[in-house]
Amino acid sequence: MIKTALALLLAAAPAFSAVKNPDTLVVLNAVEPNSVDPANAYNLQSRGLLANVCEYLVTTVEGAAPALAPGLATSVPSRENGQISADGRSYRFHLRRGVRFHDGSLMSPEDVKYSLLRFLLLDRDNGPSQELLQPILGLNSTRDAAGVLRPDVFRRADQAIRVEGNDLVVTLERPYAPFLALLARFGAVLAKKGTVAQNDWDGRGETLARYNNRKREDSPLRFGVDCTGPFRVERWDATDRAIHLVRHDGYWRGPARLKRVVIKTVEDFNVRRLSLGAGDADVIYAESAQRTLLKDMEGVQVLDNLPLIGFEEVVAFNLAISTAGNPFSGSGRLDGEGIPPDFFKDPDVRKAVASLIDYDGFVRDVMGGGRRARGPVPRGLPGFDPEQAGYSYDPARAGEHLKKAWGGRLWEKGFRFTFHYSSGKAKDQVVALMIQRGLERLNPKFHVDIRAVQIGTSIEFYATKKATLLLDVAQFTTLDPHPLFHGMMHSSYAGKVTGYVSPEADRLIEAAVAAGDPKERERLYRRLQRLWYEDIPQIPVAEAAGVRVQRSWVKGYVFNPTLPGAPSMSLFRDLRKE
Repeated sequence: MIKTALALLLAAAPAFSAVKNPDTLVVLNAVEPNSVDPANAYNLQSRGLLANVCEYLVTTVEGAAPALAPGLATSVPSRENGQISADGRSYRFHLRRGVRFHDGSLMSPEDVKYSLLRFLLLDRDNGPSQELLQPILGLNSTRDAAGVLRPDVFRRADQAIRVEGNDLVVTLERPYAPFLALLARFGAVLAKKGTVAQNDWDGRGETLARYNNRKREDSPLRFGVDCTGPFRVERWDATDRAIHLVRHDGYWRGPARLKRVVIKTVEDFNVRRLSLGAGDADVIYAESAQRTLLKDMEGVQVLDNLPLIGFEEVVAFNLAISTAGNPFSGSGRLDGEGIPPDFFKDPDVRKAVASLIDYDGFVRDVMGGGRRARGPVPRGLPGFDPEQAGYSYDPARAGEHLKKAWGGRLWEKGFRFTFHYSSGKAKDQVVALMIQRGLERLNPKFHVDIRAVQIGTSIEFYATKKATLLLDVAQFTTLDPHPLFHGMMHSSYAGKVTGYVSPEADRLIEAAVAAGDPKERERLYRRLQRLWYEDIPQIPVAEAAGVRVQRSWVKGYVFNPTLPGAPSMSLFRDLRKE
């Protein structure tokens, strides 16, 4: 089944040896960025783009074993250097001098404070603001349960983020172990004057309500920001699905080697491959299953089995489906013609799906080697447990779970539902087929339809609670497991997004994030993994392994597994073509 689903009959791409457009790098990706506004950029492609346009107080050094490093701050705060207080709540950042924004103006401490306040307080529903709201203010949202802006939230944020001379001081609500790791990927620094000039928030509490929870498409910064990074957005061509970057010659580390970068979305792998062979593309996105179609291409370099921190494929359940007027849930009832809103809330249904995935076959035939996932923490993050119990391909066990599900009514009544996978992604299709065929073979009353849609459409279905299942990759860009567990198992986020609620998971997550002892944190995360095995809110299929595909004339690439969108996305400042 897997090999049939992966059969790709592609003509050999023509070879091209001479360097084309030596000053311009062309990257072809399969998924489109949706914003460069730091308060909205949350998918990997948007954040990978942002990493080349904006910068952060701290960052990660490149390499297969990344670590935190100074960014727009001259040092990484620690207790040893006196920049983290004894109680673990106060962080002092010594800011660089002489750093210029894209418009030529100098970065000031006030720009940095404004940028963090803006990131925290604009706070779009299901957006990235929560990543820093939790540690700094102890909140998951700037709004109350009724969706109304909290009246004291600006005052609290303004007091928590202070300028002292040329330093920025951030005081957390409580000790929060992963704060620096989160800061390395969120809270990009913007030019306040240039941002306000685009009719964006002016930084005052009196005007905040006008901008809080603004729709992503309403942001004036959606297609361009004034930052300090080595490139700036020159043009965002929505028709051609291409983003044109131009070099920032005033970059504080020195100008990049390339003058321009073009990031274009091309969903069809065959088109990406042909463009690479012709020399019209320098770097393309490819899945591990596609690498054998690229390795023998003249003038093409394939860097294989790059150890990403994450999972090759994840199955996420919607435990609170919106069934009203929803064709994907059929009748919306357990009557053989649909599924009810809480269909996947029964753990036996989730465990049955987990037992219908051929993990070893996926690793062998789709990835061409690698490791299956054993639990929710990927290799490379603290708390990874090589002995963690996992699910195995066992159709008989799946049948036993389904006969128990819904008090036996599920097996008697049957069901019908639809779920989606991302078009152009062979991995998604394979897992979708495993689930569909596995369920339908167990009982003739089980009917599952699968459909290919653009990834943005699939995510939108999930965000509006219309989707029943979601298939996606999971790449982790922070050097800490907290964002993983918070997104997958904490009721403040998972409860709203997937409907999963567990007081025990909440308690363990809160204890782990506040623990100062790394060994205690690891112990708590291992307990969370055991709870995951019992509750199985999501199913990681295989450990992620990336493939970097580029023309041989591209030089200077260094793999960084924490860079969003890696390995097809990278830091462009050190790349060259020769």
